Amino acid sequence: MNASQVILLVLALGIAPATAEVKTARSPAAFRFDGIPSPAIDDAGADARFALVDGRRDPNGADLDALNDGRLPSSEDDPRSNFFFASNSDGGRLRVDLAEATDLEAIATYSWHRGGRAPQVYEIWGAMGSSDGLELSPKRGTDPAEAGWTLISKVDTRRGASGSGRQHASWTDLDGSRFQHLLFDFRATDERDPFGQTFLSEIDVMRRGGPEPKRFESVVKTFGPEDGLRFTIDATRAPELLEWSEKELIPVINEWYPKMAGMMKSDGYTPATEVLLTYKTDMGGVPAYAAGNRVSLSVPFFRSQLDGGEAIGCVIHELVHVIQDFGHARRVNRRPNPTPGWVTEGLADYVRWFLFEPEKQGARITRRNLESARHDGSYRISANFIDWVVREHDRDLLEKLNAACREGRYEAGLWKEWTGKSLEELSQDWLNGHRERLKD
Repeated sequence: MNASQVILLVLALGIAPATAEVKTARSPAAFRFDGIPSPAIDDAGADARFALVDGRRDPNGADLDALNDGRLPSSEDDPRSNFFFASNSDGGRLRVDLAEATDLEAIATYSWHRGGRAPQVYEIWGAMGSSDGLELSPKRGTDPAEAGWTLISKVDTRRGASGSGRQHASWTDLDGSRFQHLLFDFRATDERDPFGQTFLSEIDVMRRGGPEPKRFESVVKTFGPEDGLRFTIDATRAPELLEWSEKELIPVINEWYPKMAGMMKSDGYTPATEVLLTYKTDMGGVPAYAAGNRVSLSVPFFRSQLDGGEAIGCVIHELVHVIQDFGHARRVNRRPNPTPGWVTEGLADYVRWFLFEPEKQGARITRRNLESARHDGSYRISANFIDWVVREHDRDLLEKLNAACREGRYEAGLWKEWTGKSLEELSQDWLNGHRERLKD
């Protein structure tokens, strides 16, 4: 028997060649990879049955059907859209039943997380339903090779990768190997990390000779020079919002982001020069939020607020948080003082309602809200208080207050240092002023 006859026999028996090629890749956003296709929506795995063979599913994650539902996470830390094994474990095993013997072209796996749950570490095994001595659910401790399974490939996307804040993909070329069952044996990405379990977003099984599957399409565009201030819009969940973002939002951001950074400067600090804004559909009633240099925007909210509504002002508020970067305090101060939430949100709403769009008067004190108004009421009410202190006592308050918070040295006594009055005295004067204005 010559070499070509051996290969044909191996494939006829459903045994993958030992030289099955494995490619791995990483991407910063939107499941776009160099050399690896984006996830498929209607691949052979879409109708396959997934089963947990060994290990425990983390209760904070999704069920197994998240692996072949054609849907993908909308953020880097979206546990309910990913399957992952329980913490403090060494992974586990999953089985995929394709229902019948299938000529396969490739297997692909996709994951997304900002830290140690992004990389993938696993083995793929294959078997035919008619294999003699096949044990369909071999537990850990049982060598699949001794239970009727054939090793297809080993995958480890950690090699040469930092892992943090990225999406990972692997692509195993099978060259027409024929299997009915696949066994995935996942390992922890870091044995020292109790949470080092891969956030599995999707597993694709590609049939050889079949029609080209429909694939996930990302709608992402970056604005700005390579070496300057850059803003990326990810409108994959709402493609129609990309045009509005480019025409209406980006020009405002380009003008106001550097302007706000100048208003809130502090020694030795430079705000983020790359910002990602992502439209999402899984935010409930939250319009938007910022985390580091990433801003999440609720699709339903923005769709309802485009025409003269609060859409752009909402983004300005969140970009203030990006510039504030109060987490910086932990990097420059061994014992940083915490910043009260009302200060954080009050500053962002002050910039929005009193500097960016004062004509909307969105932070007014009226007869309706006067009696419940408190300086620490947060958001618009606190913004109104900050504006009053700026106008009546200290025109440089925004810069001073923001710097103190960013450096972890905020304390109530600073108000008296800056204005000559305690926070309580300022609060009372502010309320008395409104009472006098509204008494008639």
